[in-house]
Amino acid sequence: MPPRKGIVKSGNAGNSSKAASSSKPAPESNSPDSIFPPGYKYPLSLLNERCQKNGWEKSIIDTRKQQDGYAFTVTLSKLNKKSGQKETVRMEPHPAYISPSAIEARHWGATYALYRLAPAESTETSSWGSEPRPNSMVSKEFADAPEVKMAAALRDLAEDAIKQAISLYPEAKDDVTPSVLSDEDAPNVNQQLATLGFNPVQARNAVNFLSQPSPVTANLMNSLSPLEAAIEYLILHVPECDLPQRFMPTANSSNSFVVSTHSGADDLKTRWIEDKAAKEAGWPIHVVKACVEADRSLVENWGLLLVTLGQKLIGNEGSTTAAEGEAYLIDPDEIEAMGGIS
Repeated sequence: MPPRKGIVKSGNAGNSSKAASSSKPAPESNSPDSIFPPGYKYPLSLLNERCQKNGWEKSIIDTRKQQDGYAFTVTLSKLNKKSGQKETVRMEPHPAYISPSAIEARHWGATYALYRLAPAESTETSSWGSEPRPNSMVSKEFADAPEVKMAAALRDLAEDAIKQAISLYPEAKDDVTPSVLSDEDAPNVNQQLATLGFNPVQARNAVNFLSQPSPVTANLMNSLSPLEAAIEYLILHVPECDLPQRFMPTANSSNSFVVSTHSGADDLKTRWIEDKAAKEAGWPIHVVKACVEADRSLVENWGLLLVTLGQKLIGNEGSTTAAEGEAYLIDPDEIEAMGGIS
C-alpha cells in the first residue's frame, strides 16, 4: 500500500528538521558586571574558610558610608573555652581605605584581614616586618655571628657599658660623620693663626690635629668655631713661654717655681709654708706673708704660725711666743665650745 502523504514515520513532530519560523531575542540583563572572574573564590569566602579552619567564628565586615565612598571594619572573634568569654579583634587600616561601593568595601576588608592574618604567605611582602614575630628574625648582618649566652645581670651590665661608651664617644657610631676640620677651612685657619702670632710649625700642628677624628677634636669642633678650636688646642699643648704675647697669662705659673729653684732652700721653704697657709688654712696670702716677714721663726713652727694668724684676726698683735714650761690654761667655756667633756 503506498504511503500517505503528509504523515511522518517517526510520529514525533517535535523532531522535525524544519527550523522555527521565528526565534525570540534573549532578554537584556541589567545586573552589573562581576567584580571577580568566574571560577575563583571571593576574598570574603577565603576569609570565612580560614576562620572556620582555625576554630573562629564567622567574620563580620561592617561598611560605613563616607563622603567619597565606603570604608570597612573587620571584626574577628573566638570563644575562649577556658574562660567562656568571647575574644574579639577589630581591624581597620589607618587612614581608611575608600571603595566606590559597599560590596567592594567588604571584599577589600576581607583581603586586608587575610594579609593581616597570614602576611608571610605573600611572596612580595615576605620580610622581617611580615613575620608573626619580627624580633625572632635574624638579619643578614648577624647571620654568621656567634651566639653569646650570658646571665641577665651580666647582659644588663654589658648593655649599660655600651650605651655609656656611645654617649661619651658619639663619633664612634658608623652612621655619624666625625667632626673634623674640613679641607676648605684648613688654609684659612692656618693663615689666621699666623696673623695672631703663632709660628708656622704650631699652626700646622693645630690644623693637622683638628683634621683627624678623635674625641678631643670632636669636643672642640662641636663647641667652638674652627679658629677658636685651633687656638684652644695650641693654648693647651704649647708651653707658655712659646705662646704669642697676647695669649700669655698675666701671672706666669712657672715664675714662682723658677724663682724658688734659684733662691735657695730657705726661700723655697718659706714659699711652701705661705702656700700651705693660704690653700689649706684659707688665710689671705698677703696676711701670711706679712706675719712671716715680721717673724722668720714662724716658718719653722706651723702651729705657732696659725696662732699668730688667729691673734691677728681678733686684733691681738701681742707676742705669741709662750714661755718655756708655762701651761696654757683653757677655761670650761672653751672646752664646751670645742666639744670636749670637762
